[in-house]
Amino acid sequence: MLITLEEINGELLRTDSHEIDSDFVGVAIYVDKDGVAHHSGLVIAYQGNYNLFHYTGSDVEFNDNVTRAFIFKKLKFVSKEEVSAFYAHCLVIQQNANPTYGYFFAGDYYDKEGRYFSQSGVEEYMTCVGFCISVVKGFIETEEYFYYEDWTEDGVPIWFFQQFIKQLREQNPNATIDERLFRRHLRRITPTEYTAGAYLDIPVRKNKVDQIVEPVRKALFDRRPAK
Repeated sequence: MLITLEEINGELLRTDSHEIDSDFVGVAIYVDKDGVAHHSGLVIAYQGNYNLFHYTGSDVEFNDNVTRAFIFKKLKFVSKEEVSAFYAHCLVIQQNANPTYGYFFAGDYYDKEGRYFSQSGVEEYMTCVGFCISVVKGFIETEEYFYYEDWTEDGVPIWFFQQFIKQLREQNPNATIDERLFRRHLRRITPTEYTAGAYLDIPVRKNKVDQIVEPVRKALFDRRPAK
């Protein structure tokens, strides 16, 4: 059954207009003044405060008692009783994570010790969305959070891959670079798609995201900050 715009709006909230009534974990989204979702994170409402865990593209940050307003959607599959454990999970990851920005996602994740577990052979190259998915997947310990292979390199800037490989060779002149491996896992899940996934059962499938991504985009646009 399709989710209506009214239902989407009812669950898409802002930290500056929502009083915390219980602990929860959710997806966090920053929308620019043009109404475009440009950055994602994880919000943890814990002990009466909003905490933000995210990858900025250069650093992994755990910001406690956040006062800057952002949009969020609660994740229903993380219970109130699990929030303290999720909070601790993020703190451990912050101590160990060392991602590099790149449009890759191979279904890898951060385990309970905060270590990056990779079966793909692709190192910690990811976007802000890929980071969030890797954090959540390592916590819920199910086979998949997002069924990532549904996504392709559509939306990845056309210049990115060749520039990435060029820089990788320059940084590792004596290493053998497996271009096919990186090409296989070149993909982008956008912040808007990430938000849409919070309305769906897991594992999140792209065909289901595609059915609601436009009303989610509109709902995010309507919550853009004043110019």
